[in-house]
Amino acid sequence: MVPAVLREDPASRPFFCGRWPGRRNDYEGEAGFRFVMEMDCELTALGRPAEPPLAEPAMVSLWHAGSQELLASAMVGPASRVDGFYAWEPLMEPIILREGQEYRLSQRCRANMPDRWSDELTNGEEMAGKSWASLARFLGGVCRNSAERFPNRLDGELRRPGIVNFKALPRPMPEPALDTVDREDFAKALAVGLAAEAQELGMDELEIRLAALAGLLTLFVDELNGATAMALLAHEDELEIIASSAAAFSPTGTLELAGSSVFESKALCQEMSLAARRSGMLDAGLLLVSFTGEVLGLVLRPRSQGSDPESPMVFDVGRPLQPWELAKQLPEGLAFAKRMGGEVLAYDVTQLRKGRGGLHLAKSDGTMIC
Repeated sequence: MVPAVLREDPASRPFFCGRWPGRRNDYEGEAGFRFVMEMDCELTALGRPAEPPLAEPAMVSLWHAGSQELLASAMVGPASRVDGFYAWEPLMEPIILREGQEYRLSQRCRANMPDRWSDELTNGEEMAGKSWASLARFLGGVCRNSAERFPNRLDGELRRPGIVNFKALPRPMPEPALDTVDREDFAKALAVGLAAEAQELGMDELEIRLAALAGLLTLFVDELNGATAMALLAHEDELEIIASSAAAFSPTGTLELAGSSVFESKALCQEMSLAARRSGMLDAGLLLVSFTGEVLGLVLRPRSQGSDPESPMVFDVGRPLQPWELAKQLPEGLAFAKRMGGEVLAYDVTQLRKGRGGLHLAKSDGTMIC
């Protein structure tokens, strides 16, 4: 089995883009800084300065200032990937940071550690040039003599820039409201919506569409485990446009599984899990399924370079599109997403255009839904 090598989303940007020389290594405990978010974002990776190269790993931790809760941590060291002045370790899943809230980022320090760290003071002008100032406001130093504990002591305004770092993505457009339902209501609501969209079709055509929906639900709810993924169930011509765009970006490997069937759910599950491991992001990508149940391809997760959720999709740089944003680009159909924790989300295109939300099915218990 090919092991997954996690990497942060390529559209992520570091908070600190400059460097501050490390001069201290005489402290035992948590040392770092506090900051307030200026916008919502998804934190994707944690980092430490890597110039000179790191000699040993150290734990980097993210804390919520209000609750003093540990939100995420990562061991960053010599084996971590270096990008710019910092070494980085990606998170299994992004952490959402909210506008107006204070957070703290700290490094676990030990006396005489070989990697020295920054304990400098900065100013507003320097921060404007060496940080993503529109993302967050840097406040200053925090520490605590006990390691693995919330750094509760404030010890200097605008102190300790660059001792640790984080990467983030701006948040997408607001997520539509979600109704949490059980397995039976999840399947029933989607089937009723699909039937309403296809009310002018003959019974044979409707049954074909419902069968394709059943196959997709079996794949996403019962069989796809350990990887995140998205899927679109829509008209073939609409999906071919997406597939062609993906192929234009990367002619090899973007149309995996094309020509297979959604009813081969076990085989699809295995191939999608392999695709996730190859991507290094535990993300299988976007599965394109026609109303007949034919798989037109498993493509890279589409992105957008604009703030408009209906702006053209791209496949190289930009913010990853969310399932509800993909759904809004289709005239008819359904969009699905499987989250790392096992949750499944579904959005009906017609309902979204009416200003309604989506459906949320909590983690699967392993029982067949269809």
